[in-house]
This record gives sequence, structure tokens and C-alpha cells, in this order.
Amino acid sequence: MAERSMATPLAWSLASAVALLFGGVVHAGPAPAKDAPLATAAKAIRREVMTLRNITVHSTERYWGQVITTSGASVWVPKAHPITDIRLTDTLDGLPDGCFMARVLRFTGVQHPRHPRLRYNRRCEDAYNGRVGTYLCVWLYVPGHGWENINSGRIYGGMPAYRHEFDQASGWAWTTFGFTGSLPLHYHPLFSRFITPGARQTQISAKVVQWHGNSYLRVDRYGPPTGRTVFLLNPRHGYAIAQYKFYGFHATKDARGKYKFGPGAVLFSRATVDGFWDCGQGIFYPKRIGFVQYAPPPQSGRPALSKPMYRAVIRVRSAVINRPGITRASYVVQFPAGALVHDMATGRYIRVGGTAKQQLSAIERAVKAVRDQPHATGAAGGGK
Repeated sequence: MAERSMATPLAWSLASAVALLFGGVVHAGPAPAKDAPLATAAKAIRREVMTLRNITVHSTERYWGQVITTSGASVWVPKAHPITDIRLTDTLDGLPDGCFMARVLRFTGVQHPRHPRLRYNRRCEDAYNGRVGTYLCVWLYVPGHGWENINSGRIYGGMPAYRHEFDQASGWAWTTFGFTGSLPLHYHPLFSRFITPGARQTQISAKVVQWHGNSYLRVDRYGPPTGRTVFLLNPRHGYAIAQYKFYGFHATKDARGKYKFGPGAVLFSRATVDGFWDCGQGIFYPKRIGFVQYAPPPQSGRPALSKPMYRAVIRVRSAVINRPGITRASYVVQFPAGALVHDMATGRYIRVGGTAKQQLSAIERAVKAVRDQPHATGAAGGGK
């Protein structure tokens, strides 16, 4: 299987990680702002977060562009035969990185980047209830072999590995509810806090701008963990994200050989929303999102865009909020009765009982046993 050139919806540059390791040294950036429009936006977004108890979206994502083969070669995979093609129903709660249940009807990808017509496909469920993660691959299609009913299960002591993949495919990663759930280093504040001035080593500016004949609030944020990010928030749709641009950090070396970091000037990626679903109660969800990731610019020192590295289009077919009957049990996969599931924390297999309650008890006992070990590490709760 070919690999994406970037692992998450947001391409966090190496410089941002280095900046954090060296204390997040921050130099000149945009001046802080405490103006009324930004405070109004943050207040509105906080109110929406309090209103949203759960949301269910039906969506598709098609991703194409550059992939890196196992030999290190770069291959361009066209839109007609995308790298991944996903169709899912996703229910989310517990902002911004809390419970979710993704039922994936199609998760198609290229089997080999030089032969994009060769494709695998799987139908699966992936979930997290705030304590444990569960995953079940029900059907798997392999070129030359056809469909197989494999019922292969996994359990995690934390967030499942595919969470961010599904957050992008559902559009959740491009909302004020879920955007910060994709931030690195387990930094997941509410979005209203993320854009509020006052955080250490962070500078934020905001102003009203015109874009396509309408007024938007432009928020320019500079600081860890992302470097420079720019949002256009739509005041007519609850200050939902209408466009997002990622510039990262810009690193320079002084005469003593030490690195200094400043706001990036080269655009690495951009997401643009085309239309919103009005879910009621002041909640708006994107209908279509176009995403583009740019390759690093040539080594000329010029802040010019290079060619796109990959593109993605996410289409949200529907979005419904605050459905009755959604409980913590809704965010756990139901395995086949008596199934053997792979415990990703220990590498062992455990057999789970027949009812949903019995299965969850067996899963939580297995996870607790690992967490209670004297020398338990992050892997015990990991979702990788």
C-alpha cells in the first residue's frame, strides 16, 4: 500500500517540533489584539460548544496527489484513481477530541502507486468512548482475491489510530469544534481558547476583512505548536471556519549557530469551505471543503509557492445535531459474539463476550491491567 506524504490533515513542519523542544523560542510576530470582534467571536464559539451535545454527519472524502513508495520514489496519483476514497457516517461528541463512532462504508486506497487501478477496499467501524478505543474491520477486498468477511478486531487503551483520518474525511477537522483535536503533542484546547490572546509565547491579531464581497473576521495566530496560522471566520454562520491557511515557523541561524524562530511566510497548506449546513441552534457545519498541501519551495530563498503536493475534497451530505439516544455506549464497536480481538497495548489477543456490556467489561479489564503495571508507558494507552 502506498503511503501519504503527510500523516495528518495538518502538515506540522519539523521546525515547529524543534521550536517546542528548545522552549518554543518566539520572536517578532503580529501584535496582540483585544478588540471587540475577536472577543465576540470567541464568546459565540463557546456558546455553540455548550449547545452541541453530539453531531452525526454523512460524508465522503477523495484524496489524490503525491505519494512516497517504499523505495523512496515520488509518484503522482491522479484524481481519477485517488490515493484514498472514503465514505462514512461519523457521530462525534466530547469536544474537541472526545468520543466518536465512525461507520465506514468505503475505505478504498491504491495497492501500488505506480498502478493506481489496483485498489484495496475495506468496510469497518472505529470508535472511542473516552476510555477505550475499539476497531472492527468487517469486510476486506484485495485485488486478485475479492471480498473477504474477516471480522478482525482491535482494542486500544486510548484514541484509535485512524481517528484523524476520519476527522478529516467527515469535515470535523475543519470546524471550530474539532480543529484543535488534530493539534500535535496532545494539545487540544477548545478553539475559542486557541484564538484568545494571552497564551504564553503566543501572539494573536484580528481584523475584519472583505473576501468574495462579504465581511469575515481574519484571525492571525502565531505561536506553539503550529507557528503561524490564519483563519477566516464567518460571522453570518456562527463564526465557522470559512478558510484556513498554515504557514508554520520560519527558522534562521545566527552567527553563533543558534536557531531563531519567527512566523512562516510560505504557505504550506490551505482549506476552503464552500457552503454550510444550518443545523439549528446556531450550529453551522461545512458542506464542501477543498484542501491543498503545497510542496516546500525551491532552495532559492524566495517565499513563492511550489506545486501542490496533494489535494483533497470532502463533501458532507448531511449533518444532524443533538440526536436523542446517543450515550457513552454508542461509542463502542459491537464485536461478533466470542470474537478474538487484538490488544494493541500488549500485542496479545483476548476473547470478548456476547453482549455489548460483557464485551466492554472484558475490554476495560484488559486495558486496566496494562495501565496498572508499575512500568506502564505511553504505549499502554496509545492508539497507534
